[in-house]
Amino acid sequence: LPISRDYSFPSGHTAASFASVTALYLAGEKKMWKAALVLAVLIALSRLYLYVHYPTDIIGGVVFGSLSGYLGYKIVEWIQKKEQGRQHYAVCLILLLTTSAIQKIAAAKSNWIP
Repeated sequence: LPISRDYSFPSGHTAASFASVTALYLAGEKKMWKAALVLAVLIALSRLYLYVHYPTDIIGGVVFGSLSGYLGYKIVEWIQKKEQGRQHYAVCLILLLTTSAIQKIAAAKSNWIP
């Protein structure tokens, strides 16, 4: 890969992976969040290894992703309290929208789209 000269803050890959880890952890998935955390850390390290992000981009991605995962979880919780019958659809929809929004924000800030 050519070395990118256009770094973006925060790292979209890192943010999306840590949003997933946070949502899984808060949802009580005892085994899945641990595996997802390992993958998220490897994704973050790969962004540094490939010289496509600065360390501050990665830290920003971890913070932004974790906050997004928490926010997504709270929104799902709120929806589940309002509508008990449609909770599975709400969970899938919110997680999909959260990760999609993170990727679009990150892509808009950089000219390089993986």
